[in-house]
Amino acid sequence: MRFIAKRMGEAAKRLTEAEDLTQAALLDLLERMDRFPEDLDETEFLAYSLQLGRWRLASLFSRKRRDVGSSCAPEEANPAAAQTGIVTREDDRRWTRNLIDSLESTYATVMRYYHVDDLTVAEIAHNLDLSVDTVKQRLSRGRKMLRQKMSKEWSARSR
Repeated sequence: MRFIAKRMGEAAKRLTEAEDLTQAALLDLLERMDRFPEDLDETEFLAYSLQLGRWRLASLFSRKRRDVGSSCAPEEANPAAAQTGIVTREDDRRWTRNLIDSLESTYATVMRYYHVDDLTVAEIAHNLDLSVDTVKQRLSRGRKMLRQKMSKEWSARSR
């Protein structure tokens, strides 16, 4: 938390607190822990943890990540609440997460990293030990699958 707090500027402090960014980075770390090599030493683990903190801080200013601070933990969608009131940006994110999770895991993982976690194609390729072209291909195919699912859902609702 001190690492993130030292690097936060005034603009970042107006958007969120260091504790929230640290929590988000720790959640990212826990999600990725199963992909760590068994011989990972303490120094490499610390370096990777700090890198996740840097990525979280950088993603705070991206167009896609304006919700860090409210809660970064994924929540279950509540369709009843969404139907009775206005649809918020967080409702859209939950709906998107649920839709992505319905895909085959090879596509869902890449889509989640890119569209939910705001990682770049290069970062995803590095994290999953894939080529950049493979990541781009999976993103393209995943988007195509999502378009097909959404068009089927919308046509079923309009009947």
